[in-house]
Amino acid sequence: MRLALVGNRNCGKSTLFNRLTGGNARVGNFPGVTVERKTGTVLGHEDWEIVDLPGVCSLHPSSPDETVTRDFLLYERPDVIINAADATALERGLYLSLQLTQLGIPTVLALNMSDELRAGGGSVDERSLSAALGLPVVSVSAQLGHGLDELLEQCASVQQRSQSQPIQNFSAMESCLHALEDIVGPAAGRAGIPASFAASCLLVGDGDIVSRLELGAGASVRAGRLIADMERELGHDGAEALVTSRYAIVDRLCRDYVKHPDQSRTDRLTLSADRLLAGGVTATPIFVCVMLGIFYLSFGLAGGFSSHVFGPALDALFSRADAAMLRLGVHPLVRSLVSDGILAGIGSVLRFLPVIFALLFMLSLLEQCGYLARIAFIADRPFSRLGLSGACVVPLLLGFGCTVPAVTAARTLPDARERLAAATLTPFMSCSAKLPVYSLFAAAFFPRGHAAVIFALYLLGILSMVLLSPFLCRTQPKAEALGLIMELPRYRLPSPRDTLHLVREKSTDFLRRTFTLILLASIAVWFMSSFDSKLRPVSTPEQSLLSGVGGFISPLFAPLGFGDWRVCTALIAGLLAKEAVVGTLGVLLGTSGLGTVFTPCSALSFLVFVLLYTPCAAALSCLHHETGSALKTAGIALFHLVLAWLCAAVTYTFAVWFT
Repeated sequence: MRLALVGNRNCGKSTLFNRLTGGNARVGNFPGVTVERKTGTVLGHEDWEIVDLPGVCSLHPSSPDETVTRDFLLYERPDVIINAADATALERGLYLSLQLTQLGIPTVLALNMSDELRAGGGSVDERSLSAALGLPVVSVSAQLGHGLDELLEQCASVQQRSQSQPIQNFSAMESCLHALEDIVGPAAGRAGIPASFAASCLLVGDGDIVSRLELGAGASVRAGRLIADMERELGHDGAEALVTSRYAIVDRLCRDYVKHPDQSRTDRLTLSADRLLAGGVTATPIFVCVMLGIFYLSFGLAGGFSSHVFGPALDALFSRADAAMLRLGVHPLVRSLVSDGILAGIGSVLRFLPVIFALLFMLSLLEQCGYLARIAFIADRPFSRLGLSGACVVPLLLGFGCTVPAVTAARTLPDARERLAAATLTPFMSCSAKLPVYSLFAAAFFPRGHAAVIFALYLLGILSMVLLSPFLCRTQPKAEALGLIMELPRYRLPSPRDTLHLVREKSTDFLRRTFTLILLASIAVWFMSSFDSKLRPVSTPEQSLLSGVGGFISPLFAPLGFGDWRVCTALIAGLLAKEAVVGTLGVLLGTSGLGTVFTPCSALSFLVFVLLYTPCAAALSCLHHETGSALKTAGIALFHLVLAWLCAAVTYTFAVWFT
């Protein structure tokens, strides 16, 4: 049996998916965590597959992630739908439930967070609500694991019985909808779309579905007349009439079968905290202080631990390994591969693991407690002046962790212009992969102010985004201005399990890249720097094959202050993964050799270039997937490269002039 897990954003779907499958899908306390479908096997039911779909407010999509959900339900036709709804805000969940009943797929309504509803004195008459909706209703708590056995039992039994028609609001709109079903029925059958759902799509003007129906001229004319008559009678357009009718049903259901809880302690704390954290006067200063605190803890305390404890411990471990190989009489070439290639490459990256771990931990806390969603509202007003909405803040903030999920998160934005702008601007946010480069150069050339230099680089990335976003928005057709509509979740204490899972996931990804891409890049760099074109060992790296490759492009970087072929080679390796820049320099120079090819001025120019230049291969692949165009992806890559070169040239020129 194939189950589809469907629900509004931030209703606990991913937590429920993890409970049912024993998986580790990403969980967050802000809308839009799931942007792609995830598949797993239900525990105890090896032949049951469950698919976690992106959160939707409606089956008439306004963004690509919502289209993924709609198309899966329509064209892949799962055996059973599990409709997850937040029991503490059932009104918005029931609106989606009414739409799901139009699909003709057996559905079970799972009232998630029922424990929170009962704790506040609320309740739901499940039996009466089930009879009104025509589908089973089960109270569950994904966080605590309650009610899951009953949910699975209902999934097994609902497939064996037919569902009754849900309660309806008998009005001119409903009469029009039933008449439209008769008109579109034959065309909907040919297209494999339920007639009831096809009729509602025709009423709201869902162009994608209407085009697939391929209605004849006569049917289109009759449908148009019906809709026009209904709109004249009600004084609303079709979409507004449908929404009004559906919410009238929802209001009646909630009034009859739902007892709303008293304002809970969590709600009172949320309202009180929002007056301070999202208030008009205090929001921005507090946000700045929060970010400064994160940078201090990550780069100050964790950075100090990395420099004075973790890094020297790694160096001592690698020295012992080299000494052991010397005692064992290992061949010098093999010893050079291990010490100068593998250990030098991955060691130069691993020494910054505490800094990356601390930053990811802080960002995970912001996400889990619910503050991340508030940042979107704080930024909405200034972002609107840039041609964007505050919703763009979420993918941009995720960019501080990794560019790949940040670009993917832009899929939740309803405006195509904003999606392209956010995907283009996200690489300006300094991802965790750039931290090893920042930390290495800041500690080597600016030891007294290394934290300030790193913070300035982050600010420069944000400033670049701010200055370039109006330009990028003007290059795209302007869409109709829509206000920011986004749910503010309750503040919650971060779950240790979910927070540590997020940190472990990102740290594991960092380590995976270190021991795959960085390891392979380090071995390749060592090989190309140790042999010439005829595969003969060389006495100096200047005679090597790598010197010819790096020397070919080095004149392009001479005006930036780092025209050395070894530095150019490191930048090429950085196109695979930004950590590879440090690994390559570690192989070619060693951490103590930076001063032989860099000055403080050229080091500053190099940091600016690394901040802004072309994203890594994984990010470019994700950009290609999101834009759907190789030409656009190449244009974005070239845009970042040219901008980085210009900014680095200006930085180097001014740095030399001032010093």
